[in-house]
Amino acid sequence: MINYVWFYHNLPLSITGHIAKFFTMTYSSTMATAYYFLYIYVSFLLMLPIWRKLVRAMTQELYLYLILLNLVFVGCIPVISMLIFKGTAEINYFLNPLLAVSEPTFYFLIGYWIEHVLPDSWITPRNLFKLGLAALLGSVIAAGMTYYHGIIAGGLTEAISERFYDSFLFLNTAFVFCFSKWWFSTHTISDAWRNRLIFLGSVSFGVMLFEEITRNLTHPIFGKMLAYLPRIPFIDAVIWICLAYALGIIITYFIKKIPYFNKLI
Repeated sequence: MINYVWFYHNLPLSITGHIAKFFTMTYSSTMATAYYFLYIYVSFLLMLPIWRKLVRAMTQELYLYLILLNLVFVGCIPVISMLIFKGTAEINYFLNPLLAVSEPTFYFLIGYWIEHVLPDSWITPRNLFKLGLAALLGSVIAAGMTYYHGIIAGGLTEAISERFYDSFLFLNTAFVFCFSKWWFSTHTISDAWRNRLIFLGSVSFGVMLFEEITRNLTHPIFGKMLAYLPRIPFIDAVIWICLAYALGIIITYFIKKIPYFNKLI
């Protein structure tokens, strides 16, 4: 509703027309983007009894096999397909192993594995260093393939830029998860930092809800930075997104001062 009011309040529709269009867009169009994680959470709750049975029955070997499937079908095959077919052919979706390629399903399962199955003794600085190198290599490959895709396509669109973002995303996610688990189990956090982390966690949902709006508001800054730093668009984009997130934090902070909204977001 927040996004709809912001972007579509000027449409020449009656109140009934606005209500009908809102529910239509929320259900069937990109208006649902801001609620992506909420929808995933609802669908996950519907499957919760099955997930509970599944994660408790899976062995360490099965979790590792699932990870291997993800790295092959989400990571390696798209890269190889792009190098061979130059974007003219893709693997048939029905061949993909569902539990390994579905982001919500895969990361819920792997999160349980890291938290409850993976031995804490494995999470050592040495292993974290190896995992970090693998994550860095995966990021370099994904960035290189994005650049290559842009060359053969004659330019980078948003869709092209997102084509390989998740190719080896598991490695980055696992590294952050394992590093955080190791850090907070081996270090004492001061009350000041504890409060900062709690605050950032408390505004994260609001930042997600307002993300499209804050990006829209800060986009003119991005346009101006492109004029001054045209050769480094990545730096411009990072600054733009950081400003959008900072604005989202500020908006959420003040909205949470309102008694009812304090619990809502």
